This record gives sequence, structure tokens and C-alpha cells, in this order.
Amino acid sequence: MRIRSVIGRLVMKPVVGHIAGRLLRDRIPHRNLTVITSSGLVSDQVRASLLLGGYESAEYRFVQRYIPGDASVIELGASMGVMTCHLRRRVQLPHCVISVEADRRLLGLIEANLSANTSAPVELINKAIDYAGSTHVDFSFGEDNLGGAVRADGGATISVESISLRDLVAHLNGDDYSLVSDIEGAEWAMWQNDREFITRARICVFELHDAPDGRKAEELVEAIANDPELELLERYGHVVAFRRRGLT
Repeated sequence: MRIRSVIGRLVMKPVVGHIAGRLLRDRIPHRNLTVITSSGLVSDQVRASLLLGGYESAEYRFVQRYIPGDASVIELGASMGVMTCHLRRRVQLPHCVISVEADRRLLGLIEANLSANTSAPVELINKAIDYAGSTHVDFSFGEDNLGGAVRADGGATISVESISLRDLVAHLNGDDYSLVSDIEGAEWAMWQNDREFITRARICVFELHDAPDGRKAEELVEAIANDPELELLERYGHVVAFRRRGLT
């Protein structure tokens, strides 16, 4: 395992992604997808990770292993739409995929990747998960497709409309759903304010992060593992899969 990790770090270099992007004209093959990377927001490191299968690998495994095809999915944090494509292929019609992405710069890239990989519809929502009580929040764009986040420290931000998980469940108009989340620390506020709607989900796959106030992702892993209504299925670092207790 250690040897594989070392080899992976050696080959997943920006130069590999740069060459791949040029040779493949920014259409990178990745786990039976063709990922469009023709945007300045996609780094050469991400291109290399896509090409060599390392991009969101734990999240991908857990989605394929646990997310059912016979229920709708709410995805929080679509980034450039790679996992959105996998989810749309996995979830059978007429069940829907609702995907939320706060960074409006990524919307065209998400739509391009959906168009290249599936004909089934996805509802794409340009909002940020937040519970501060305002209709809009200050959102800091990352330098690339990774790392954008709600922030309140006075740094450079842009106003983005906010939404909660309970709002999304109401919009879904049904109680049978799974949840996939990668929202750079905002999962803490969601856990505190909308835990009920997390525990209602059939299956959840979360990539957890440290909270803006300093609380560690490991603390949230422990809270999930100790919640009497939830069953932790599997974890890899801070990527966790869990389900509503009592499901088989």
C-alpha cells in the first residue's frame, strides 16, 4: 500500500496533467466518463488525478458501493460535475438528481460534463448551504474548482443565495433520498441545524472538513459514529458512508 502511494504521488504531477490536457484536448478519460477540463479553474494537478483515477477516489468508491439506484439523490458541492455524472448514471429514472454548487464560475463546466456523459436530466442549483439566517451569504471562490467556501472573516467574497438541506428536501417533494456532500466545512452547520434531514436520508456519503470555527473533521466523524439513528458503514480518512439505522 505504501509503495502504491509513493508511485501515485510520483505520477500525479502537474506536468502529467498538462501533457494529458494538451494531447487529449481537455477531454480526460476517467472511470468510464469523458471529463471536460477546458477551464482555467481546472489545474494540471486535477487533470493528472482524473487521468490516473485518483480524483475523489474514496467518494467514488463509496457512491458506487452504497448509493442505491432506486432513490433520488441530493448532491451538495458539485465542483466540476464529475460525481454528478456518476450519480446521474447510477440513479435510475424517474428518480432525480439535485446538485448544488455555490461557485457560479463552474456551472458551464458542470453542464458540459453532463452533456458529454449522460442524457438524463439533473437539476443544478447555484446556491450555498448556510444557516446564518440571511437570504445571501459571502462566498469565497477558490483558485480552482476545489476549495470555495462560505466565509465571514472579511476576505474577498461574492454574495451567493443561501439554501438549507431542509429546503432542498422540501423541493424534492419526497422522503426517499440519499445525500452526497463535499462542502468544505459547511457540513458542521448542516449537522447542527438539519441533523433531522441527514438522519432521514437512506444513505449518506460525506467528505468531511474542519469547521470555520476550528472544530476538527474527526469530531464530526465521531458524532456520526455515535449517533443512535445512524450506522457508520465505512470510512477512508475523512470520507464516510453511513445510513439510517434499521435499513438493510
